Amino acid sequence: MIPTGHVITETCQSCTGAKYKTKCNTNSSNTGAYISCGSATGSGSVCTDDNGTYYTQCTCPTNYEFNAQTQSCVCKTNFKYTCTGTGYAGGTGTSCGSKYQKCKCKTGYTWSASSGCVKCGSSFKYTCTGSNQTKPSSGCGGLYDKCSCKSGYKWENGVCAEECNSQIYKYSCIGKNEEKPSSGDCNEKYEHCNCVKGYEWKNGICSKICIPQKDAKNCSQGTTTCSDGCGGTRLCCLTHCSNSITYTCVPEGGNDHGNGYHPCSYYETKYPGGNCSKINERLDIHMYTCVYSSLCAQE
Repeated sequence: MIPTGHVITETCQSCTGAKYKTKCNTNSSNTGAYISCGSATGSGSVCTDDNGTYYTQCTCPTNYEFNAQTQSCVCKTNFKYTCTGTGYAGGTGTSCGSKYQKCKCKTGYTWSASSGCVKCGSSFKYTCTGSNQTKPSSGCGGLYDKCSCKSGYKWENGVCAEECNSQIYKYSCIGKNEEKPSSGDCNEKYEHCNCVKGYEWKNGICSKICIPQKDAKNCSQGTTTCSDGCGGTRLCCLTHCSNSITYTCVPEGGNDHGNGYHPCSYYETKYPGGNCSKINERLDIHMYTCVYSSLCAQE
């Protein structure tokens, strides 16, 4: 009888019938072939012959697999990276035979299973660890093409800048005669600017400070209001011109009989401080023609 797992190597005839010489089936092309585990631990079914002991399978330590050709445990094929060279920062996880399944890459490099540590594109240049910055969900080798920002900030010119009300913070304060305030800015914009000596902030610019003219005094002909030179008013003295005005008017309640003449009070108000010298008085209709000394200048 042929033992389980053996194959016939020789046949002999005897008085009692055929005799067979056998050995363990180690032909890998045959079903149920046995293998020699060498330094590895054998498991499964066992077959022993003159050449040694064989098993249906060999067991290797973690991260190793059995190589039937060398009859030894070798590192699994996915341990294939040395993780050295430009862009590499060592291996990750356990190693086998000084090789790793995956490598760590230096900043600016990203991992590719087919190519190893590959340099990132030039657009990836931000670490996103600055003020009010947060890291986006995707990047390259620890770098990002832009950063996310905390609430109240927006990504602008490579930084997380405060979101400002442009209707309030609208002055950069770098114009003529302008100076930046020491505080109160929002992303380098201000509500208003300081001005150099001799200038004041007015209507969005630094304007030269205007010194208003003072009220006139000792006015022999009376006073009236006039410009102070700075947008306000002051008291000015009245003076008379050498010229005179001739006009025709009617007294209060008088009738101009459709001629369109003003009441005399109109001229008295328009030209205060003078006297009406009546000429060509027409008593029948109470109409006067006056020569009036006109006011035409101010002190």
